Parts: sequence; C-alpha cells; structure tokens
Amino acid sequence: LESSISHYSEDSDILYYLGFINAELENYSKAILYLTSLYHSIQKKEGDPRYKTITLKFLGDVYYKRSDIGKAIYYYRLYLNQKENDTDVLYTVAQLYFISGDMKESRLYLQKILKYNPASKAVIQNLAEFYFIENKMNSLKFFEDLSKEGKIKEDTILSGIHKLLLDRVPESYDFFIKFIEKNKNRLSARIALALIYQKQKKIPEYMNELKIISDISFSSKLYFLAIENLNELNEALEKNSTTEINRSESFNFLASCHEENGSPFLAVNAIKKAIELSKSDSEKNLYLIHLANLYRNPKINKFEESNKILSEINDPKNSTIPFLIGMNYFSLLKYKESISYITKAIELNPKNANFYFFRSTAYEKINLIPQVISDVRKAIDLDSTNPMYHNYIGYLFTENNLELSEAEKFIKQAVEIEPDNSAYQDSLGWVYFKMNKLREALHHLNLAEQIMIDKKEEDSTIYDHLGDVYLKSNEIEKAVSNWKKSLESQKSNPEKIKLQAKIKKHSNQKETN
Repeated sequence: LESSISHYSEDSDILYYLGFINAELENYSKAILYLTSLYHSIQKKEGDPRYKTITLKFLGDVYYKRSDIGKAIYYYRLYLNQKENDTDVLYTVAQLYFISGDMKESRLYLQKILKYNPASKAVIQNLAEFYFIENKMNSLKFFEDLSKEGKIKEDTILSGIHKLLLDRVPESYDFFIKFIEKNKNRLSARIALALIYQKQKKIPEYMNELKIISDISFSSKLYFLAIENLNELNEALEKNSTTEINRSESFNFLASCHEENGSPFLAVNAIKKAIELSKSDSEKNLYLIHLANLYRNPKINKFEESNKILSEINDPKNSTIPFLIGMNYFSLLKYKESISYITKAIELNPKNANFYFFRSTAYEKINLIPQVISDVRKAIDLDSTNPMYHNYIGYLFTENNLELSEAEKFIKQAVEIEPDNSAYQDSLGWVYFKMNKLREALHHLNLAEQIMIDKKEEDSTIYDHLGDVYLKSNEIEKAVSNWKKSLESQKSNPEKIKLQAKIKKHSNQKETN
C-alpha cells in the first residue's frame, strides 16, 4: 500500500488501513501521517465521513503514546464532541490535564464521568487525590463530604489523607509508611508524608520528602508541581543548614524545571543562585555552562553574554565549551569563528556526530560545499539514526543538482525515520520534482503542507515548491495561488522579489490564456 500511495493519496480506506496498521506496529509517526491525511480529507468533504469519529480517537491515542499531551487533548476533545459519553476517553483527558498542570480542567472531566457513572470508585479516588495535591490542608471539607456520602473506605489512601486532614497524625503516619513501601511513586502519598513530617517537626525527613516529590514530578513532566516543591525545599534549606541536600544542586534542578516549563528567565534566576552557592570549581563550571546555554534560549538570545561566560570557564578538556561558543558565533553570523571553535570541539571529542553536522552548516554559509558534504557524511557514519543529517545532505544535493538518485536515498531515509516532519516531506517532494516525477512530488508536498498546518508551523518554501510543481503540471491557477501563500509568510526580501516576479509573470500568462 505504501509503495503505491501516491496513486491513491485521497482514498479513505487505504489511509485508514495504513494509519491503523502503523499504530498497531507502533510506527506512531507514520500512523499520525496517514490519520491526519484522512481527517483533513474528511474536513475538506473529500474523504469518507464514516471514518471521522474513529480517526479522531486514533489520533488522540497515538499522540498520547507519543507523549504529546497538547495534541492528544486536542484530538480527544474533538472526538468527545461526537461521543461525549465515552468515559474511558474522559478519564484519559482528565489525566492528561493533570499532567499538564491544569487541575481545574482535570477535575471538570472527572466530574463529567460521574455524570454518566456516579459510582465510579476510580474517578472518585482520582478526584479526591487531585484535589488534595492541589489544595493540601485546605481540602478537608471536600473529604468530609466524601466521608458523609460513604465514599471513603477504611485502609485506603483516601482514608489515610482524611486522617491527616483531621490531624490524626500518628494514624496517618503509620498508614503512609506502609503504603509507600509498595507505592513509592504515588504523589499524593508522598505529599501526605511530607506534611506529616512537617507537623512532627522532623525537618530533615520533610526536606528529603520534598526532594523525592520534585524528582517524581519532574520525571512525570509535572513541572509546575516540581517547581512548587523545590521552592518549599529551598526555603527550608535556607533555614536549616544541617542536611545532606546540596542547595546549589537544588537551585540547578529548579532552573531545569523552569526551563522545561517554558520560563527561561526564571531559570536564569535559579541558576545564578546555584552558581552563587556552588562549593567547588567543577560544580560552578557545570552551572556556568547551564547559564550559558540558557542565554542561547530563543526567548533570551544573548549570544555574546553566553560566549563571555563560556570563555571564562577554566576547563580545557571540556568539548562542550568550544562547541557552544561556535554555535553562538553561528547565531551571530560569524561563520569562520564558528568553524574555528567547533573544530576545537571536534579535536577534543572526535566521536560526536553533532559537532560535525553543525560545523557543516557553517561551511555551507561560506559556500565550502565539499567540506559540507564531508562533515555530514562523517556525522551519518557516527549516527545513522538522526534524520536531520540525512535530510540535510539530501536537500543539499538536490539544490545543487548533485546525484539526484543519491539525494533521494538520503531523504527517503529521513522520511522513514520521521515521516511526520514537514521539512523532510518537502525535501522528498522537491527531489521528485527535480527528477520529473510530478505525481510523487505533488503527493509528498501535499503531505508537507498538511503536516505544517496540523502542527501550526509556517514554511513559505513548501508553498513555493507546490507552486513550481503545479506550474510544471500546467495548472497555472494553482501555481499562482500557492506562490501567493508563500509570499504571505516569506521573511527574506530577495525571496519575496523572486516570488513576486513569478506571480506577475504567470498571472499575466493565465489572463492571456
């Protein structure tokens, strides 16, 4: 089916079967590709509407397995618009909202389940645990209401929390010590135990529990919860120095949590505190590199400050330092300096594929194509599983009209590894265009456009390439339409001028015809 998909790219049955089979085989990227193709064709009223509901459910499932929480929620919610009483999906969405830190939405979806299944023990337990995690000691009334309704059974985690809220500390302590022996990563239990230690004024145990909660939260991508507990921990550490917990490590961890949570400026504040508290040169150097990396964040873009920090670190054998300096020079458009520093990194660590790849991008900027090809081939030799390397050299060959058959092999490898990447699908479409395989070119460029829209990306090149393919297929109206779309998102002035010239020339041709 896949070998002939370009002939049947709008066939709903084939798209569904390919999506389903790839999902079963755990080829999630391919499953997403075919299922989104099917969904978009249904939206355009070109696909079979019978597949709409199951496709939305499948997409939610696949994104959930891929740990893409936002997209999973998006498709599950579309599915629930069709099947609002599917309690299994309602429960999954509640869990996903909890993981994303949106407790309000999580509780809302759990309550929706109770509308259809008021006696669900699992939902009642989750609702209670979520409420306790969010509100801690302020959740007594909620648990009292559950108790009056007979929904809290003895010797359950809810009964343990309820006893704690009623200040029956010794009983709750005995329960949670035993419970955690078998459920080490249960967050509500860990939070309860931390509160117990706090009430018992067992400060070292309390702080250690906060650290454990932060570790579990971070590994579960509950960054908001990790940040909350690390802030509590750091406050406690400031008042109590008699502990084995390293304060500087704690602030470094807090910086990582803020970074993962999309708050790089808060991460900078935390890592500066870690640097201030560091007790050794090796520890301080580690945090300085972290700070330099944070300055490279797209929301900050302080490349010169990053280089200043890196150049002052005395660690001559650390290949990461010259590599980051080289990357900063690349961002500052100083390509020769970039090559010089990345070369130093390679001398220190000749087995790092990324070093060769990023040096090749600097070589390309000064048009040293043989060096580009040599470096990318070396990167592929060291790491053949990285699709970026395959796509880069394949597109380079395509643009420079070098061995198109080899370019096709490289790009097909990139697409095989990551099929739901719009840039790779665009590259494959473009090499087929250069090889005059217009049906295949159009198929992959349409996939690139679909992926771009689905991921809310913006790439004017895809529309430009689509325009060129449609022109060669003598569909001038579609060609002009795509060039206009490309012009809308094009940032480069020289490219804008090229597009405007094509639009003008072929608009006139269309009118003449």
